Amino acid sequence: MPIVQNAWELEVNGTAMFRLVSKLKQVKAALKQWHREEVGPMQHNLERQRFFLEEVQKKLQGDPLNQQLLHIESEARREYKNTLTREESMIRQKSRQN
Repeated sequence: MPIVQNAWELEVNGTAMFRLVSKLKQVKAALKQWHREEVGPMQHNLERQRFFLEEVQKKLQGDPLNQQLLHIESEARREYKNTLTREESMIRQKSRQN
């Protein structure tokens, strides 16, 4: 995971224990920031993707042979499924921690 690797590779001076603790703190901070930026808005993204998919599907009902709409619907469905899978995986991981 490049986030962890980049945080771990930061140069720290001091005793071995101090370097270890400092690097662990850097990794923790980097993972927290990643979580806020990537994972936190996942629920919002999921709702937005579902709404977009539903809108495209409504348009497809009026014009079922429109190739452009079919392609957009296929991509929207793929993105929605990927986001849903990531969210389900995250929920499973959280349940194992408790």
